[in-house]
Amino acid sequence: MRNNMIIVLCCLFGFALSHTTLTSLIVDGTARTDCLRKVSGNRDGTYDGFPLMDTPFPRGILSDNYTLGFLPYAAEPAKAKCEVKAGSTVTGTYWHGAYGSEDPVLDRFIARSHKGPIMVSMAKSETGQGKVWFKIWQKGLMSYDPKNWQNNKWASPDLLLEQDGKVSVVIPKDITPGNYLLRFELLALHSANVASGAQPYVRVAEITVTGSGTVNPSTLMQIPSSDYATLTSPGILFSLYQNPLKNGANYSYPGGDYVYSASPSVTPPSTPPPSTPTPSTPTPSAPTPSTPTQTVTSTNSAIPPSPVATGNVVAPIADNSAAKSGLGSTATIAIVVVVIAVVVGAIVGAMLFIKFKRPGTWDGMKFKAQDLKDAVKSKA
Repeated sequence: MRNNMIIVLCCLFGFALSHTTLTSLIVDGTARTDCLRKVSGNRDGTYDGFPLMDTPFPRGILSDNYTLGFLPYAAEPAKAKCEVKAGSTVTGTYWHGAYGSEDPVLDRFIARSHKGPIMVSMAKSETGQGKVWFKIWQKGLMSYDPKNWQNNKWASPDLLLEQDGKVSVVIPKDITPGNYLLRFELLALHSANVASGAQPYVRVAEITVTGSGTVNPSTLMQIPSSDYATLTSPGILFSLYQNPLKNGANYSYPGGDYVYSASPSVTPPSTPPPSTPTPSTPTPSAPTPSTPTQTVTSTNSAIPPSPVATGNVVAPIADNSAAKSGLGSTATIAIVVVVIAVVVGAIVGAMLFIKFKRPGTWDGMKFKAQDLKDAVKSKA
């Protein structure tokens, strides 16, 4: 009952006090407002900050308002285009102020109840219509307390509080120069547990990217579209209060997880992640005649070469059976020579032993040898 009451109060405060807007774009250290398109026609179009909700009438994520902001005001060109160098950082600044019982410090960028992600996209377009958008930055849940959802930290409002209301993004350094729309979207989820309860805050800046890049991102989205978000998408119909977030693993960003940069960190959803090729056995080919290898008899014989990696396939080792055969023959001859030397040495040693240690035996052996010699001569 207590949790349900908290949810109801958050939703009520959300409808009554849920204002914020992007008030400037900081380029090269200078806060610019002239390259921002209008938020709405109220208050001279300089500040209104109402969310794009689907109640009480359809003007939210199912309508054309979701592309640039409230129409027709957001479709009007900005007063100027901010020149931005590819690879440089630009910073969007949010401001809310405080109303009624809100904290003038903690709620100055957006009410603390308005937890949710912030996303930044670009389009090389003047209208933003069609499949032209690609995300360059997004941040959602930053820390998770499984015991108390109120301690969970999100990009809104916690990142804004940490960075004085600022969201800094890097313009991809390899994109082609030209005119782009830079779209900031803050998605408050405090009442997203009911249909049409998610509250997007959208504002667009006009920039001219300079540089020598040659890339036109190919993974593009249309906003609005069913590929980006629907009323029942997991990241739109979402409960901050009941979902077991598990460090944000089951929060799905509108438009998916893919973010383009000069070195993409997430594989585009339309392109399957590359798999490591399985090494294959090379197709046998006719043997090429080779120059006979001379057998090396030195003890520093050449060591057979190791396999050489070519890409992901290991190159076969060259056939060196002839060299192995030669080395085997040399070893055999060496063994025979050693055996003969040992035998001869043993015989010579025995003879010397008999001569000097057993003279009688030596003389007898000489007489027998002489008798054998004389017997051979007499027969001849």
